[in-house]
Amino acid sequence: RIVYVSVIANEDPETVRGALLDMRSGKFEYRPHLEVESVVPSSATTAGNITVSVVGGPFRPDESLSCKFGDRSVAGVYVGPTRIKCNAPSHSAGSYPLEVGRNGQDYSLGGYVFRYHHVARLKGIVPPSGPARQAGTNVHVVGENFVNSTSLRCRFGSTEVPATFLSSSEVTCSSPPISSNELAPVQVEGYHPRNIHGKLVGFEVSINGQDFTDSG
Repeated sequence: RIVYVSVIANEDPETVRGALLDMRSGKFEYRPHLEVESVVPSSATTAGNITVSVVGGPFRPDESLSCKFGDRSVAGVYVGPTRIKCNAPSHSAGSYPLEVGRNGQDYSLGGYVFRYHHVARLKGIVPPSGPARQAGTNVHVVGENFVNSTSLRCRFGSTEVPATFLSSSEVTCSSPPISSNELAPVQVEGYHPRNIHGKLVGFEVSINGQDFTDSG
């Protein structure tokens, strides 16, 4: 089928952004500009491979949605008129614009910044223990590649708490309480008395609330 399209000289390019060609109907359709309002999480390790939720739009389920992290585009999954999800690709460390598109060519121009950081590593914590029934032990965490982020977290077992950034090698966080019914006799090497009534939990740190260290 031959489709005739009118061309207007000196047209303001902002008025034609977001226009889509529907080949089934032979119509050139103008749609509202796409916008990015928020992104969760707003960072990832250089390995990528985490699900990023993008709030903005307006999105439609019949569109070829995508996210562009810097110069790398990935497919988007429609969740609703104001939300899509994308899997962050791998990327070198740094801050890059994250934009959304609907036709593989025209992307939003909001300048929302997505940060890629090196994998955080945990070296040790001081002190390594605290009261079970009372929260608030200030735990000093030593490691590397920490980033000042609002999503910076410490995880005690399965419980997450906010962390405070001190430097790329230091953060602090407060231990959460543990209920009495979780306590049991345990043996701890290097402590006196060796047999105590408590609970041993794993400890990890995350910069974005999703990717945690794996210290074991």
